[in-house]
Formats: sequence, structure tokens, C-alpha cells
Amino acid sequence: MSTIVTEWPRPPCAGGGNIGAAAAGAVASRLLSATLAVYEAAWGRRWQALVLTGSLARQEEAWTGPGGRWLRGDAELLAVFAHRRHLPPRSDRDALQRRLQQALGRDQIQAAVEVSPVTTHFLRRLGPELFACELRLCGQVLAGDRGVLRQVPVYGAAEIALEDGWRLLAHRLLEWLEARCTCAARYALSKLYADMGTSRLIFEHGCEPGYRRRRRRLRAWAEQAEPPWRGWAERVLQATAYKLGEAELAESVWQELNRQALADAGRLWTWERAQMAGGGSEELRVAQLANWYRRQPARARVRGWLAAARAAGGAGWRRWPAWLSRGWPASPRYWVYAGLERLLIPGEGPAPLPPWLPLPASTPGWESALAENYRRLLVGTRS
Repeated sequence: MSTIVTEWPRPPCAGGGNIGAAAAGAVASRLLSATLAVYEAAWGRRWQALVLTGSLARQEEAWTGPGGRWLRGDAELLAVFAHRRHLPPRSDRDALQRRLQQALGRDQIQAAVEVSPVTTHFLRRLGPELFACELRLCGQVLAGDRGVLRQVPVYGAAEIALEDGWRLLAHRLLEWLEARCTCAARYALSKLYADMGTSRLIFEHGCEPGYRRRRRRLRAWAEQAEPPWRGWAERVLQATAYKLGEAELAESVWQELNRQALADAGRLWTWERAQMAGGGSEELRVAQLANWYRRQPARARVRGWLAAARAAGGAGWRRWPAWLSRGWPASPRYWVYAGLERLLIPGEGPAPLPPWLPLPASTPGWESALAENYRRLLVGTRS
């Protein structure tokens, strides 16, 4: 039988922006009740469970807007099915998304809700990643099998793969580049800075689930850090407070964050790349990273290039000769990361657009090309 908590327990430090924990809990419960009602009616007989993850599960979301009914960021859920044959088609997902937005509109709630169908095999195969740790420790089963999250492997902070921290940094950068000229720019910038802290803590083997717990770790780390990193840490802490809805930032602070973002991210990127490659000269690090890229399983590389072909549509066949020459060294994911590095590292870019980006940009500009390749090729995939 499906159930949902109507009075959502929230600790004193829980999120909710400026509307208070109790009000935030009430709005969150209405959002989740509407989501459960829509998706259970369609999938409830086939799924094994509906699981809440992300900031809502950690009770770190921030609400804003009239009456505190606009959710900053996304509400993320997993619809867990026993077998792949039970997974719903894309057309079903799109129709349910429209129905859910209509239901939320009647409650005057504005929120992006992402319900991702996955299998229990997906849960069992999760690697040493922050997502797996937070899902296992913070995920909330809203309906179905209450023990479904016991299938997620248990990993400690020291076991999270360095690549996971590096990927997180890359993705937050690409999301920010895409949002820079939109109304979502400040939220994307706050996420970039907050997860710069997350990424660094993964490399320090001190990462914990939740931004509040990571913030305590980062403060302690910053006290012992070298001066350039202390200023960086202060900017991370300011952005994290905004991300959690605990504080609004002055215009001068936003201007400083915008000025420093690429330099701060580039410093962290360079440091992390050196850690992954084992140090040494720049030439040696490049060679070591190239070998590291090639260690990605061939199956994952093939899946990535097939996704690129689907994204390119009918014109994809024209790009196959170039793709075949690049497919052996690395997947599309790593070619996009290589383009991002050209933007971040002084002296590397942003010169002419690299010919090895998997997809051409529909609009001119280095940042647009990177953001478009990220959105079309990497979002929603793990290859």
C-alpha cells in the first residue's frame, strides 16, 4: 500500500528559504502528494517503489516566490522497476509530466519535477559515487517497497571515486555556462560554488551527504588552507548559504562571484587534474590522463557514441568518419570535458572552437558549444 508523510518532520536547520521550516514542509508535502497521485495512477501496479532523492530528500531545498511556493532547483525522484521490460516509454513520461504540472499549478506551486524510471539492477550497480551515498543515506521511499534502498551499495567517504568529484565540477560548470544569460544564472552560479566545495572534499576524502554537513567540513579545512584557498572557501560558503535558502546575497557579492567563477573553477580543475594524474610535469600529466581516459570500458564508449548519433539525428551519418577516429581514445563525455579544459586553463583557450567537439553548436560561441554538447549528450546518461 502506498503512503506518504503528510506532516513532514524537519530538523531545526532544515531548508525552506525565508518562509520557515514548517511552511516549507507543508508546501513540499503538497508537491510530493501531487507527484505520487499522478505517477501512482499510471505506474503504481508496475513499479517496485517511488523514491525521493536530491535536496528535497535531504531537506535542503529552498522555496521562494509568492507564498514560498517556487522551488529553486529540481525535485528529483526515482521510479524503481524490477525489470527493464517494465520501464515506461518516453511518451508516457512526457504526458505524466504535463499532468503533474497542471496539478501543481492548481496549488500555485512552481517546481521542476524529474521522475526518472530505473531498475533495481541500476541500484545494485551504482559505483562509489556521491549520488549512491546520498541515495542510500538520505533517500525517502514514498511508495512501494520500503527496503528497496538496501540494494544500493554502501560506500564510505574515503571510497568515493576522485573522478566523481571531477565530473561534478565539470557538470556544474557546464550548467552555469548554459544558464549565464537566463533568469536561472544566480542559482546555477550558487550550485557551481557549492559543489566546488563538494568536489574538493571528495578529493580530500572528507565528503559527507548534504551541503550543511559538508559546509562544516569545509570551514574546518579552510582554517588550515593556504591563503589563495581561503578566499575561495569564503566564496563557497557564501554561495552555499544562498543555495540552501538561508541568506540573500548583496549585489556586490554576486558581482564578485561572477568575476571569480572561471578563475576559481580553473584553479580547482588544475589541482584535481594533477591529483588524478599523480603529479609530475605537465607533459607527463597529459599523457597519464590520456591513458586514464582510455581505461573507460569500451562498452561505455560505444554507448556514448550511439547517444551522440541519436542526438545528431539525420545529419549524424556525416560525422561518423570523425567520430570513429575519436571513439577509440575516449567517449563523447571526455571530449566535452577536454573542451571545457580549454576554456578553464590559462593559455589553452578560448581560441577557435575545437573540431573534436562531438556536435556542432547551433549558435556561435565557445560557451554555447560546450553547453549544447553537454545538454544533448551528457544529461541523463552515465557513459
